[in-house]
Amino acid sequence: MRESPFVFLRASHYLWLQRIDELAPELEAPRVGCVGDLHVENFGTWRDAEGRLVWGVNDFDESEQLPYTFDLARLATSAVLAIDDEKLHIDPDDACAAIARGYAASLDTGGRPFVLAGDDKEVARLVAAALAPGPARWWKDFENDLKKPLPDHDRVPPAAREALAAVLPDPDWAFELHRRVAGVGSLGRLRIVLVGDHDGAPAARELKQLAPPAGVWLGRPATAGVQLADAVRAADPYLDVRGGWVARRLAPDCVKLELSAPEGRAGEERLLERMGAETANVHLASADAVAAVQADLERQPRRWLERAASRLARAMRDDWAAWRRHGGRG
Repeated sequence: MRESPFVFLRASHYLWLQRIDELAPELEAPRVGCVGDLHVENFGTWRDAEGRLVWGVNDFDESEQLPYTFDLARLATSAVLAIDDEKLHIDPDDACAAIARGYAASLDTGGRPFVLAGDDKEVARLVAAALAPGPARWWKDFENDLKKPLPDHDRVPPAAREALAAVLPDPDWAFELHRRVAGVGSLGRLRIVLVGDHDGAPAARELKQLAPPAGVWLGRPATAGVQLADAVRAADPYLDVRGGWVARRLAPDCVKLELSAPEGRAGEERLLERMGAETANVHLASADAVAAVQADLERQPRRWLERAASRLARAMRDDWAAWRRHGGRG
């Protein structure tokens, strides 16, 4: 968290929700199942049931019913702060406009999954570059991050077994248990990793304990998050959520991607446009609210997202600086 306001934003979703009504009251809008903790590094890859590589949002730990504008504003604010960190080089207003444009267009057309065997060659190239180090390097880095094996008495928690059973490579798979520390916003949540041989090569699964979304801690009633079965996406057959746990496959081609800017500002603009479109893919799961969202978008003043993101980015920089002055750790 000390690294930059961008990392601070990723790690402080609770603070974001606590302050957004005060900082940007104009963002009150029709509610949908939101990602919640959305940012430009909350996108990754997985394989669908056909074995095809897919790109999209891959973390829904903070999902709940929120104004649709909250996801867009948080994504745009993260882009502005990523520009500060030189992870992107596009003009901040152009970045926000690209997100808004991609979102509106995707809503209008009913969305489409980003299956990388299809026509989206640019995202496919971006993903290929991110995965270029190859499986051997990924497994080496992954194994270096694991804690020592857990003792026999510290087995898979009973509440997690049903979710795990849905994603195992084989019911009789032999594995070793490890603890793992990962993430920024989810840092501190229990993660258990299972690693073992399968058909002559390594395989891994992760169990991550869920917590209520930040809104619950702020005293709001719990609401349903995104129903992934209804979103416009090519489903991950090795992802299961139940019993307060997320079970998923971990592999060199099933990862969260750090932001790797494509060639030039035009490429960055197109990438952000796709991020906006994927946000719409998620919001389309709230089918009953889509017409209200489209009508609200048409009423929004010109450059509404640019203005909100600029104000929210400034607040994040100030909060980060204040946190550091008071001895922040992270």
